[in-house]
Amino acid sequence: MSPRLTLYYDVVSPFSWFAFEILSRYRPVWGIEVDFVPFFLGGIMQASENQPPANNAFKARYMIVDLVRTGGLINVPITGFPREFPVSSLRAQRLLTYVKAHEPSKLAPASLALWRAYWGDGNSIDKEDVLVQYLTPVLGAEKTKAYLSTSSSDPATKQKLTQETKRATDIGAFGAPWIVVEREVDGKPVVESFFGSDRFENIAMTLGKPYYGPNPGMGSKLFAFEVLCRYRPLWGLEVDFVPCHLAAIMKVSGYKSPTSSPFTANYLIADLIRTGAAIGVPIKGYPRQFPLNTLKAQHLLTYVKANDPSKLVPATLALWRTYWGDGVSIDKDDVLLPCLTPVLGADKAKAYLAVCESDPATKQKLADETKRATDIGVFGAPWIVVEREVDGKTVLDSFYGSDRFESIAMLIGKPYHGLNPGTGTKL
Repeated sequence: MSPRLTLYYDVVSPFSWFAFEILSRYRPVWGIEVDFVPFFLGGIMQASENQPPANNAFKARYMIVDLVRTGGLINVPITGFPREFPVSSLRAQRLLTYVKAHEPSKLAPASLALWRAYWGDGNSIDKEDVLVQYLTPVLGAEKTKAYLSTSSSDPATKQKLTQETKRATDIGAFGAPWIVVEREVDGKPVVESFFGSDRFENIAMTLGKPYYGPNPGMGSKLFAFEVLCRYRPLWGLEVDFVPCHLAAIMKVSGYKSPTSSPFTANYLIADLIRTGAAIGVPIKGYPRQFPLNTLKAQHLLTYVKANDPSKLVPATLALWRTYWGDGVSIDKDDVLLPCLTPVLGADKAKAYLAVCESDPATKQKLADETKRATDIGVFGAPWIVVEREVDGKTVLDSFYGSDRFESIAMLIGKPYHGLNPGTGTKL
């Protein structure tokens, strides 16, 4: 059985556009079969009880900056949110389902035309005049009118879109794009799912294929802490690692934990283990107590940074290894003490643990750093801020997540060689 990829997408999703473009570029490079499948994102969100990221004001502000920036990296011309956002994509997805069934060679150009209409030019894709304008160059005037007329009412088309949407939810899809990799391992079929447009290095690793960035023809070359530690000497940059309290940030921003939905929780752990393997971080599953209040651990790290700053990195890594590597809760002294003794020494570990939670300066510092984060729009972790000078003025750019290092490298004009730069891995 040769490996096969399926991309479930909806043209209302800009991240689907990114994934569609990148997979189209890699299909000939990897020599792999890719099935592009329109589905209805509105139905997926309802079935999985997921919420659009733009529903949260903090995420919406970040999302548009990240979309424009990532679009620049991938060569996808997104300049902002469409004039009507969000909009129902049901008519557009039925149309694409009809095109795939009756003229499959036109599916890619028709899909790209609708993305350009909505995310490139900001025009609503639920209006017939817009659909006619953008699809006529692809399908011709007569076919465009005929396909539009038929696709909305054709029972077979409606049923097919419903079936593909259900098929996606049955395998755990909770958003778009959703990428499924089917392959054979030891004579048995294995199916793995990837969410988003930022998992192509993981997919390449799964397939045993090279990944050269989103533009393979151009030769561009949780985990955030590890990756930044690896790139700090290569990029010659000052990096400030700042503990903050994630629970407080999520309360202020109104952002819910991704594990609050069983769909996202099931995907998240598979993705964590897989990404951990790619980065060399030993995550085996959810900790035995999850989620967990990290206030004590973050007070401790804040105290370590203030009083023994050279120990901040090894102390932080020790806590991650204990919680995410070994699955042991880090809210108890009997766990924290043996965890930190190899880093701080027995006497300091005891002293720091005794002082950190009651020390007013430490409590205030953690509160200040957490507020500073929410003031610049932080809604989750990790959150990376790049400060640089442009035309004599200080410019701040924010990046959310552990999968934006190629964008950061592009922004600061530095090379990016994948998650493990010392091993020759390429992104």
